[in-house]
Amino acid sequence: MTQSKYLIEGRLQQILAAIQCMGAYRSYRMTPGDWAQIIGYSDRPTDWEAVFRDHPELFRESPSKRGQFALVYRRALLRLEDDGRPPLHDTQINALIDLALRLHAVANGVDLHQHTIDRSPVGQGHLGSQPEYPAFICHDSRDNAAIAVPLALEMQRIGCPVRSDEFSLTIGDSLCDSIEKGLGHCRKCILVITPNLLGEGGWAKHEYDKIFSRELVEEKRLILQVWHKVTNADVRAYSPLLADAVPFRWSLGIEYLAAKLKALIHGP
Repeated sequence: MTQSKYLIEGRLQQILAAIQCMGAYRSYRMTPGDWAQIIGYSDRPTDWEAVFRDHPELFRESPSKRGQFALVYRRALLRLEDDGRPPLHDTQINALIDLALRLHAVANGVDLHQHTIDRSPVGQGHLGSQPEYPAFICHDSRDNAAIAVPLALEMQRIGCPVRSDEFSLTIGDSLCDSIEKGLGHCRKCILVITPNLLGEGGWAKHEYDKIFSRELVEEKRLILQVWHKVTNADVRAYSPLLADAVPFRWSLGIEYLAAKLKALIHGP
């Protein structure tokens, strides 16, 4: 079995330092060499490139500026006039630190279904009881780093933690089964609809009929849709019932989107 990159000596400290610098620095994307000047170890920029490439759940190479890296979370914020991204709030940076600490704990064999990690003070984790989750994010596994993780972190930051890791779909998984499983533990499903999800052969109409019938019986909205790079025609070809619902667009910006989802999750 391949060893987790989180177990590399000194890696957690590198990740935590990168999160704090890359979240707050005026430029949101730079080359590993430039980041090395800011974070430290400026004589070893290749070390930082390895950190960024080893952890796509946190860092991502820019598709338009090859060789430049940014925090995935910061890339999800609305663009500024100069095509940049605003710095992260302290609570957003803390959420990323929490994520890194949890992933490091998992790599060391900690069962997070029994425990969760808090920080007090920043960067020093301890174990507590598992929190309740009012919603979960159902998504294609290929959209995990770019959409599901940043959205889950922003929801956590604003006081509405959601589950996401166990509802990441891979080829052959049943979308309906995953949603049914999640709704057994949570009140709402945040369904992320992207070309990746739609490209896996479609969601059989009878599967959504089952969920839709439950919405009618319970007289409440159970599925909150987030669309990214798909049209109404795309979704309608996949499932007419899904297309009839009013979705949220990822392009609205992660902070606006999370606030709207929180209001619906805690509403009737």
